Amino acid sequence: MSSWDLGIAGLALLAAMALAFGLVAQLIVGWHVARRLWLYSALAYFVAGILVSEAWFGWAT
Repeated sequence: MSSWDLGIAGLALLAAMALAFGLVAQLIVGWHVARRLWLYSALAYFVAGILVSEAWFGWAT
């Protein structure tokens, strides 16, 4: 039986990836467009990652 739960390490990795995604998104559009775009995109990435991880693939365990 396999275990997919990465616990705190998995959440930390997802948070780091979300932060990197947010910063890249902010760099692409520029700081003058929206100052908090990095935060909104990072939160969306994190929430989508949780939903995919727990709702979409969570049934497999």
